[in-house]
Amino acid sequence: KMRLKSVAKIIEKITGDVHMFFMSDDDKTNIQAVGNIKRDATINRIATTKVNGKIKLYCHARYNSVHRVIEDEQQMPNVLVKVVDSSRISVELMKQEVELQPVSYVDINEEGKVKSPFNALIVGFSEVGLDALRFLYEFGAFVDKDSTWESVKRSPFHCDVIDKKMDELAGLFIANAPLIPVKCDFEKDDKKEGNAKEPLVTLHKWDAQGRDFAIYLRKALEDEHPLNYVVVATENDELNISIGVR
Repeated sequence: KMRLKSVAKIIEKITGDVHMFFMSDDDKTNIQAVGNIKRDATINRIATTKVNGKIKLYCHARYNSVHRVIEDEQQMPNVLVKVVDSSRISVELMKQEVELQPVSYVDINEEGKVKSPFNALIVGFSEVGLDALRFLYEFGAFVDKDSTWESVKRSPFHCDVIDKKMDELAGLFIANAPLIPVKCDFEKDDKKEGNAKEPLVTLHKWDAQGRDFAIYLRKALEDEHPLNYVVVATENDELNISIGVR
């Protein structure tokens, strides 16, 4: 709305680094805005003649191979782009808190081996949910109590993931993690060469406010080894709080 001419006039008057933030919830709009700034002739002229400081552009977008291009592509040495991925930051903060790591939710014997299963649930399989699953799968890998020096095996781990659009979202995860045993319970015929026998991850096409999820949740909490870790990560903040309270 300010137009690039107005932005250029402001930048010309600033000494030192210039920090500009493109932080809307729309990745495409942010990427486009950053691209416009980077390509603008006036901005580039200012960046070329700027002695004290750089023009730093912060772009809120998913940190993937496509969006990293705008970060890696440095047309002008004084114009820098940093992709800010809020979902990735959320999970990174979880990793830093010991009380939020899976190791805090299992029983460990005197040998440092794990003697209880780790069962998790993720509600919502968008960006935060996807990163949360990667985090739990990696940080939830423990040496089982029955392991020996000759035979080491992983302690029991399972994660259920639900999303009402799971049929659209599952493919990306399966393609990027082909070695993880995954079961898609919404598929009529699972032909994944044994993957469905002992899946570490089960993907469900359920609505968090629906009957199937309510039945599952009741059974999961009454089970001999109930859920001990739940991540609520839908794209609706109010729904997240509502599900968390329930």
